[in-house]
Formats: sequence, structure tokens, C-alpha cells
Amino acid sequence: MSNISDTAKTPKTGPRNESPLIGAIRWDAWIGDGEGGVGRVVSRSLSPAKYHFRLPWFSRILGPNEAFIDGASQEIVDKEIQFAKTYGIDYFAVLHYDDGMSFARKAYLNSLYRNSIKWCALLESHRFAVGYGGLAWYIEEFAKPYYQKTADGRPVIYIFQAELRIKEGLEALRAGCGKAGVAEPYIIGMNFDIPKSAMIAAELGLQGISLYTGGSPSPGCPYPAVMESDAAKWRSMKETGAQFVPQITTGWDKRPRYDNPNPWEPAYEDFKNQYAKQASPEEIARNIENAFDFNDENKTQTVFNSVLVYAWNENDEGGWIVPTYFELRDSGKPLRLCAIREMLKRRRAAYADIGSLDPESKKAIENLAAARVFENITGSMFEPQREVGAEELAGYFVRSVGYLPDVGDLGGGALTRADAALLVYRVTQKIFDLPETVG
Repeated sequence: MSNISDTAKTPKTGPRNESPLIGAIRWDAWIGDGEGGVGRVVSRSLSPAKYHFRLPWFSRILGPNEAFIDGASQEIVDKEIQFAKTYGIDYFAVLHYDDGMSFARKAYLNSLYRNSIKWCALLESHRFAVGYGGLAWYIEEFAKPYYQKTADGRPVIYIFQAELRIKEGLEALRAGCGKAGVAEPYIIGMNFDIPKSAMIAAELGLQGISLYTGGSPSPGCPYPAVMESDAAKWRSMKETGAQFVPQITTGWDKRPRYDNPNPWEPAYEDFKNQYAKQASPEEIARNIENAFDFNDENKTQTVFNSVLVYAWNENDEGGWIVPTYFELRDSGKPLRLCAIREMLKRRRAAYADIGSLDPESKKAIENLAAARVFENITGSMFEPQREVGAEELAGYFVRSVGYLPDVGDLGGGALTRADAALLVYRVTQKIFDLPETVG
């Protein structure tokens, strides 16, 4: 197999991000009666009782075979940002729409919590048509502090089904960034044909390749087979010689769209065979950790050093980590996100000097480390008994929730880092309480 270095000069990629990131794809169709009608379609697809276990946490069950799913409120988007941050997700890769499915993107930008978790664009190829005005808006967004960037400050863009015909549009985007004084974007192309994806990336001067989802290798297979299929695709990406971002398939089951066809997928007959058995939360976390390890083994080709999770909320297609209605109602916690956080504690909370702390303080430190509130403070460097200044304490809060909340009287005394961790954790626990609308 020829790799991209045989056919084109590999674009400059910059320094490696040494701390691996987790991105999650957002497909925000859960908009109830919102503009475009897609919300009613996806509510219908998950209305049969056998699919209710997939319902997002903000769903309403109206009857044995009737559900209504409307996430188009600022409160719900705020809570989803909080869920993602609390459990260690670093950024959303948001599919762009101009109709009612744009609500979540706009609500994120209006959210009080937006600085706690970043976002980036996931654009389809047709967005790069010459004359499309939406890219000018993105150039302005690229400079914002909450937009996801590489280690050297380049705004990240994923392109779904990248094609050679977008070359002129890409050149216009890059020129617009240069004119605005914005760093050249770090662009990652997606194509289900991996060798073709690498060749297109080389021709277009993209910085890397990835996949939207890995799907299922065979009808009805167990989830470990999906994990191995994902890993095989990572190896294929490596073999191209390109930079890459491994995708994580959390599930694949399109049978709801077979039972209740939608208007944008008229060729739905094979959907009855497009499924894998459901993953356990721990298996999903293990798949993410495997991708972390694969990145570590291939550092020269994983400069961005991220994994991309399919998906935050593709519930009717089979891939999700968003909390579900029944997780929160029956277990009182988001099980898939909890498993991811437990995995992240092992990787992000490697403190050698907290063993003597009380269990509550230790838990606070581990959970906040998994959420990157204590980023880059490891081992003996954490110094739990060291006193915390006002600026450092404020930084903990801003990284935790995106802003500095009113925490009232801190007691007038000096705080240690362990005390500060407990204070931040208790305050954020109040902010991140489970929604009262569930159950």
C-alpha cells in the first residue's frame, strides 16, 4: 500500500498534544417539534417500547409505544455540558445544520458553562461550496477561547466525507483565516474508505484523517467484535502514513430506522441487519482506553492526540454516551459516562501523595482530575497541603464550571489544595445535580 508520503508532501502538523483528548460527536436531532421536522421523526423511531432504553435523559414517555424527545432548551444544553465536563469529555465535534438542528450549537455558545468544555466543527463537504457564507462565521469562532485547538493553537475542523471537489472552498477558508489573523485550521478528513481518505487528505493538504463511525463487522455480533473492528481501522489509518484520530464506535444498531423509516435514508431495507449487541459501559471505556494506548504507540502520527467518540447522541442509530432516561431514573447516575470517568481516574489522577487524605477529599481530587480541573498536576507536584491563593482557587472553579460562581464566605482562613479540592467539588456537585425532570 502506498502511503501519503509517496504522493504528496505531508502538511506541517506542529507539536504533539501530550495529554490525550476525548471528543464526542453531536448530532442534535432531538428537537421535538422544532424547525425541519426531524425531531418528530426521531421521536417516532424510538417510540416502540423495545427501544425506550435508548431514550436520552430529557425524553418523555407518553405511552407504552410513544415517546417525545425535545432537548431544545438552554437548560438541557447547559446540563449536557455539565455532564460531559464532569465525566471527562474534552470537546464536542458538532455537526453543522442551519435549521432547527442548530439549536444545541447556538445554545452552547450562549451557555454560562461554555468555557468548561470546548467544541469544534464537523462540517459536511457541501459546506465548502464557493460562495457559502457560513464559513465566515466560523473564522470568527476559531479565535474564541472555547473553540478546540491543537497544541500550537490551530482550530480543529472535521470534514465528513471529504471530497476533492472542496479544494477551492478550502483554499478560500485558509485565505480568510490568514486575512483575519487566525491560525491555519487543522483539518481532519473523514471517509469510510481509509486509503482513499488518506489520498484525498494529501491532495487537499489536510492535516489528518479519521472516521465518523466504524459500524458493525457482522449482524448481531457481540460488542468485543466491534472493538476489534475499530482497532483494525486504526491500524489501517496508521498504514497510510497519515496523521489520524481513531474513532470509537460505542454501538451500531439501525433497526429503529428500519421499523420507522425516515425521509433522509430511503434505502432502509438493510437496516434490519445493521446492528451489534449492546456494549457494557465498561467495554465502551475499554475501547476508549485502547485508542489512548494506540495513540501512545504511534506518537509521530497522532500529533493532535485525540480519540473521537461516535457519538454523544446518535441514540436511534445506536451510538451514544449521553445519559439515558432509564440510567438516571433507575441507577441515579449516567452509567456509560461513569465507566469512562473511572477509566480516566487511572490515567489522569495519578497522584502519589493523597493516600493519607480522608476518603471524601481523595474522591474529590480524583474526580476533578478526571475532569481536567487539576490538569498537569501529578504525583508529588500536587502537594495537597500547600496553601492555595485566590488566583489558583479561581482557576479551579473556572476549569470546573466555566466561570467563577459565588461561593460565599470561604471561612477567612487559608485553604490547602486538598481543602480547595473539597470546596470546589462540593460547589460543583450542587451545580451538577441530576435533573429533576427524570423519573
